[in-house]
Amino acid sequence: MKTAIIIFFVIALSCNVSTKNAKSHSEQFQVLKLEMFLNAFGVESDGFPTINATIDFITDSSLCDVSYYEPWLKQKQYSLSKQELDTLRALLLSSDLKKIKKEYNEGPTDQPTSITTVYTSQDTIRIKDYGLQAKFPMQELYRIVYDLKRNFR
Repeated sequence: MKTAIIIFFVIALSCNVSTKNAKSHSEQFQVLKLEMFLNAFGVESDGFPTINATIDFITDSSLCDVSYYEPWLKQKQYSLSKQELDTLRALLLSSDLKKIKKEYNEGPTDQPTSITTVYTSQDTIRIKDYGLQAKFPMQELYRIVYDLKRNFR
């Protein structure tokens, strides 16, 4: 009987330790915040917005400030939906952020330069993108935040 009790406690302790390790590993890496400065200056087409976005994944909140080069187009603000926030978070968590190229400078000249900063529980990653040519997941992040259906004039 003593042996059975000892075996039970050993199994229970080892299960508890592996659960704590799994939990602490998932708690170690979190995407905390995303800042995006999506610049339209340099684009030759009228009506493209410049968007300065701050997305806080801790509070599930966002604020996107929209402005235009053309002075007759009014500035505005909007927030992303819960579904958009969840999609952004999932894209960032599913990507190997440490392997993302930190600077893109491809394509023709006179293109806008945008800067995205990802704050995680382990690091801060800054991506400079000349011409919005960055690879996955950046293209999807741009598409969601830029939302040309909402912001193109």
